[in-house]
Amino acid sequence: MKKKILAMLLTAVLTLAMAATVVPAEEEAAAEDGTYYMITFLSGIDYWTGCWAGMQAAAEELGVNVEYTGATTGDYVDEATVLEQVIAKQPAGIAITPVNADGMTPSIDKAIDAGIPVVLFDSNAPASKAYTYLGTDGYSAGWEVAKTMAEQMGHKGKVGIVMKPGLQNQEDRSSGFEAYMAENEPDIEVLERANAGDTEQESASATASMIQANQDITGIFSVAAFVGLGSATAIEESGLADQITAIAFDTDEGVLDAVDRGTLYGTVAQGTRQMGYWSLYFLYALNHETVIPGWAEKGLAPIPKSVDTGVSIITADSTASVR
Repeated sequence: MKKKILAMLLTAVLTLAMAATVVPAEEEAAAEDGTYYMITFLSGIDYWTGCWAGMQAAAEELGVNVEYTGATTGDYVDEATVLEQVIAKQPAGIAITPVNADGMTPSIDKAIDAGIPVVLFDSNAPASKAYTYLGTDGYSAGWEVAKTMAEQMGHKGKVGIVMKPGLQNQEDRSSGFEAYMAENEPDIEVLERANAGDTEQESASATASMIQANQDITGIFSVAAFVGLGSATAIEESGLADQITAIAFDTDEGVLDAVDRGTLYGTVAQGTRQMGYWSLYFLYALNHETVIPGWAEKGLAPIPKSVDTGVSIITADSTASVR
């Protein structure tokens, strides 16, 4: 009887011990896989919400852990510091949008050399060792904005660009815009770029100065969401809204409101959710060799080198589709 009771007690103890250490399958997989990080610059702006939501959706499907972090400024030194801190944690992978291609490349390469998969989204660093770039082709987007603006202006007039120098994505958009005008619109004069600064207020001031110096201006391309908000304020205060065809970038509520009011003719909608979603899937594929087993040893590319997530120009007729 004593042996029987002892056996029952041992069985109960083992059962309790096993129950105490059981981890749901999804949590166990996530723990084994580590944590994937998303890193941005100007990390508090609304624009990144869609990217992060896409990454979170992919994380739920894959059963992995994800974290969001970034630099609060638009300075590449600050973002590089955040990236170095994440590298030290030995994450499962990093999805990062580099604020400056040249400035961020050394830190991106450091992560790759440490065996950490890195993919870029929204803003590219072509010379880096990152495995892929997912996002808007900024040059092509700027080209499309210029084409639309020229049509609305009747293919003549004077246009300006308001942007933050040194931000690679804004440089690409501005260059595409200028190239289209130079190649296709001989009767449209492109003014010198205006420095948008880092805030909506600075962008409003830059736009106001441009308008004041060029009272006959007929088009303004505001190359980011906060820039568009500042430009809308300056255009309204100038009283020249009926004269200026203004197009912004991104679909923040304030920008869409300005489009609805007619202050802005339109704005560019990017595939932000797709950027975050596919960034995580690509990182996961790199870790798990789900596409090409042994790809590294074979010298094969397991994922596309670049993915254009596309854009569309939203006008007052279509703002409801992106709200």
